[in-house]
Amino acid sequence: MKDIITMKGRLLLFDKPTSNKTLFPKDCEIAYAEKVPVVWEFRFNDPGSVMGSGYVMRDEKGLVCEAEITPSDVIVDILREFDGELPIGGYYSRVKSHQGNHLRVFDSGCLTCIGVTLSPVDEEYRMRVVEKGEENE
Repeated sequence: MKDIITMKGRLLLFDKPTSNKTLFPKDCEIAYAEKVPVVWEFRFNDPGSVMGSGYVMRDEKGLVCEAEITPSDVIVDILREFDGELPIGGYYSRVKSHQGNHLRVFDSGCLTCIGVTLSPVDEEYRMRVVEKGEENE
């Protein structure tokens, strides 16, 4: 097993309601550090839950991330179960939002961590292992 695996994937989609009735419009303001911790089930206050770190980039569709993960037996099992993917989501602090059309509409906030979770709010929120040569695609 490798010491570190590189993964890349979709963390957020703009203008698409999530299963937990949240909407991130394209013009929302999202701050994030240069490196964001990747943690198990959003347990960002538990040092034992930290799995690695990720770089976040904003594109026209939302947020994508590239992460370096230290694999464990649990991660290997999840990768097998989810066909080489890790379901993910973002945890946001300092959130400003409003209600609109039965949705919590996100105006601004700060991405605190990337959570590897078995219950993502959107099926498209997943990271895949990056094969050698794919890093800059």
